[in-house]
Amino acid sequence: MATNHQQSGTELILRLAASQLDSLGTLRHYTELRLAHDGDWLWLRGLPSTSLPLAMQQLPAQARYRLDAEGLLFPLGQKTPTGRLPQLNWQPLPEALPVELPPSALPAEIRTHCPVRLQPTDTPHPGFALCCQLQHWKSFGETAAQARLEQLRFAVSENNQVLIIGQPLPPLPGKEYWRRGQLLLPAGFDLEWPIIAPLLHDDAQSYLLLDKAGNAQEVELDCFVAARRSAIRLSPVEA
Repeated sequence: MATNHQQSGTELILRLAASQLDSLGTLRHYTELRLAHDGDWLWLRGLPSTSLPLAMQQLPAQARYRLDAEGLLFPLGQKTPTGRLPQLNWQPLPEALPVELPPSALPAEIRTHCPVRLQPTDTPHPGFALCCQLQHWKSFGETAAQARLEQLRFAVSENNQVLIIGQPLPPLPGKEYWRRGQLLLPAGFDLEWPIIAPLLHDDAQSYLLLDKAGNAQEVELDCFVAARRSAIRLSPVEA
C-alpha cells in the first residue's frame, strides 16, 4: 500500500549532518525555515515546495525528502517511504543557530558628518535604542527574564560597545536614542528641520545613528541579532 501514496501537497524536508550547521548561516534571514537537532543529524523544514533559492539548493544535505500528511518520508523521486519523521523540537532558524557576532558588526568609529543641526526639544519621545558597555549588557542578560529579552535586538562593536534596539529598553547606563523614521536621534534632541528626515536617510535596511554634533554612522539591520541569553553570552569581548 505504501507504494500508492500520493505525494501531492507534501512538504520538502532536508537532513544534514550536524557538522554542517555552519552552512545554514547564509539562510538566517529566512525566518520561515525551521531547524531541529536529532543527535548527529539536523532536519530543516519550511522550504519552498518549488523554485528553491540557490543558497538552499547548495546546502550539503545528506538526504532530501517529501513529507506526507502522515509523517512518512519519501526520498525525492521515489514513491516508497523509507521512514517516518521523528518527533523533534523545531525552532525558527534565526533562533536555532548559534550566534557568532563579527567584531565589526557595529562600527566602532564615527564615519560621516551629516550637514544637519540638532537642537534640544521639550517634546517627549519613547526611547528606541541604547548604546552601552558590553559588560553591562552581559550582566543584564544573565538575570533578565526571557520575555523581556525577546523585545530586544543588539549589535556589538569592536570596542565593546553595544547598540540595543527595541522597547522597553533595559535600565542600563549609556546613551539613549529615539527613532524618527530610519534616524536614531539622541534623547532630548531633534532635527532643526524634522521635515528633512526622509531626505537624510530613507534606506529601510539600515539606521543612521546621529550624535548631538551631527556626526553619523550607518548601522545595517543585518548587524542586529535577537537578544537571546545564549547570543549575549557568546558576544566577543575584545582586550
